[in-house]
Amino acid sequence: MEHELDFAARIVLKKQQEVMSNSSGKDLFSTLSDVELIIWQAAHPKGGREQIMAAHEREKRLKEIDSKANRKNAYIAIVGIFCGSFFTWLSC
Repeated sequence: MEHELDFAARIVLKKQQEVMSNSSGKDLFSTLSDVELIIWQAAHPKGGREQIMAAHEREKRLKEIDSKANRKNAYIAIVGIFCGSFFTWLSC
């Protein structure tokens, strides 16, 4: 298991080096999947700058998922309001 984590960490760090050499580094997190982000975070010292940056990125991704779900729920509620209004109008 430890060997597999080392291998995965090497892949993520290689990807990090490629992104850093091609851009300013701001795109690093956007190129990493959730699993790669966690592995990247685990490869750095606890409480360090990299840990904090990765934690903020995970939080941002969770907020994006939350906002998409909330938007979907709002659309369903609006459809429900119109359907309820229509059926109330029919029964009058």
